[in-house]
Amino acid sequence: MTDRDGTGVEIREVTTKAERKIFVDFPNRFFAENPNFVPAFYGDDMSDWDPKKNPAFSYCDAKAFLAYKGGKVVGRIGAILSHAVKSKGKSFHLLKVHNGKVAEIADTKGSELKGKSSEFSTYLLAYIDVNSAKTGDDFNPLIWIIICIVAVAGIVAILIARRRK
Repeated sequence: MTDRDGTGVEIREVTTKAERKIFVDFPNRFFAENPNFVPAFYGDDMSDWDPKKNPAFSYCDAKAFLAYKGGKVVGRIGAILSHAVKSKGKSFHLLKVHNGKVAEIADTKGSELKGKSSEFSTYLLAYIDVNSAKTGDDFNPLIWIIICIVAVAGIVAILIARRRK
């Protein structure tokens, strides 16, 4: 893979415990200057990627990759495949989350899922089970939004009334 200035980015699979530590710690270093960043618990993240400690590995395969540029780690990729969703009747979609916006960049065409992006972002693989039974639930989110607005307005009114006393 080559980046825009032609110097190249090398993607290497994480195969050792030392590389896994670098993989887990990367967000802490990358977002160190961001006051809104909340780091995960290091031990939990290490356990998440350890097949001996994470029971999800009984039905999932996962691989971790590090992106290097000029010998320095510049990104990471976590790929997780659940065998429970790997079946016919499911429509897969590759989503990109960038600057607070979600966009679909690919969907399944036959048995392949391909997408392109030139941005450093978060990517999600989502699926829809096209064969799932309908529940009959006609959920209307507008009703819940109105209920929340009314509840917040009521709380604000109570606080204003108390303050005036």
